[in-house]
Amino acid sequence: MNKVHKKLGSEMNDVFDIIYLVGKSERTSGIIEGLDPKKTYKIIENDTNLWKIIEELASDHDWILLENDLTDI
Repeated sequence: MNKVHKKLGSEMNDVFDIIYLVGKSERTSGIIEGLDPKKTYKIIENDTNLWKIIEELASDHDWILLENDLTDI
């Protein structure tokens, strides 16, 4: 699976200005491996209020991609 996420990180290089990753996991580690070393990314702790961050980003950016692997409750 890490190979897939590394490829995903590589694809993100030309698409996103800033990448926010939620939590530290095998998936996020793979994405980081695929990122250009100059690419800006931040890791957000799992218990952070993501919607507040998304609202702040929305004021400065036209597009925000939110990917979530959590199951619905």
